[in-house]
Amino acid sequence: NGYFRFDRSEKETGFGDIVPGMSLNDLHSDIYISTGNEISRSVRPNEMISMPLFLSSMTDKNYGEKLNLKIKLYGVDAIGQEKTWRNYVQIIDYKPWIQTALEPVMIQMPDEKAVVIVSLILEDSNGKIINRNFTSFVVEADSPTEINLQNGSKAKLVSFDPKNFSEAKWSKKQWNVMEGAKINGAGAGYFEYNIKLPANFQFSADTKMEFWSELSAKQLFAKDMDKKLKGNEEYMLGAIAEPSQNPNSYPMTDTSRFPSEVKFSFNGISAENVILPNDPADSRGILSWHYQIQDKKLREPGSYGYLTKVKIPQQALDLARNSGEIKIRMEVSNQSAGGLAIYGEKFGRYPMNPSLIITGN
Repeated sequence: NGYFRFDRSEKETGFGDIVPGMSLNDLHSDIYISTGNEISRSVRPNEMISMPLFLSSMTDKNYGEKLNLKIKLYGVDAIGQEKTWRNYVQIIDYKPWIQTALEPVMIQMPDEKAVVIVSLILEDSNGKIINRNFTSFVVEADSPTEINLQNGSKAKLVSFDPKNFSEAKWSKKQWNVMEGAKINGAGAGYFEYNIKLPANFQFSADTKMEFWSELSAKQLFAKDMDKKLKGNEEYMLGAIAEPSQNPNSYPMTDTSRFPSEVKFSFNGISAENVILPNDPADSRGILSWHYQIQDKKLREPGSYGYLTKVKIPQQALDLARNSGEIKIRMEVSNQSAGGLAIYGEKFGRYPMNPSLIITGN
């Protein structure tokens, strides 16, 4: 169930992007390592966690008396930078047909806002991988105002809530998800933001800015149309219809793509155009699963975007020296008409709001 679409075309789980080499086969392995039924958990920075472990063997194959469990903590920080924090190795006693709870593992969370993947790689004594699995933790903290970049420089951050746009216009529809945790525009159109720089901000000759955000294309699904489709409603009984009529659905990433091209401008100065390859939803959208309201309904579960970085032109910065403001416009033309979704810190894949990344001052 859930491995293929109704028409038997393939879906993309995203497992291999989370844990290298992981696939659906790992869910059906003769030997299975698990952390239980929690797929994500909120934690505090630097918190020490007791992580449960369970081992299931459904084979009499001889793997030796000891197995190696390699545990790795990695993920993304408050602006989507990929990081590895810690590694652990645990030796596990093994015998065929064993079904048991193991000793919990004590692991320490990063001392920063982050989405953390804890991968579990189970190996035999010869180093051959037997099983792969993972769980995730959401390290909840305030968004930083300064952060170290991976190139070694330090940056100031000016972040803003996606729902606080100053203007928006879309040819098909504009709507917000979970009170603006994610905002959607379908068809052709734009979102515009007027971002005030901090009152004490001083430009220098070396000041550089980039705009970082999590974005995806936005397909208008049947469930979101103002006029509902008529006929073929009984698709669960075999009728040929659009599965996204189900109000709880969000079609999982599959072999069909829905791209969109976004034109960026800052203070009226054109910057680059960015192609968003798709409107995806799968296991990589950890935050979109984690923060679902527990009311037996789903709101675009598993959907996520692409970490997008756009340099702000120098001419736009020159204008900002006088105005103290950066006007950001993200526009999708009629030629593309693939829509645009903007993700906030509690939706998607990255624990971030759209942000100005400022260096050189």
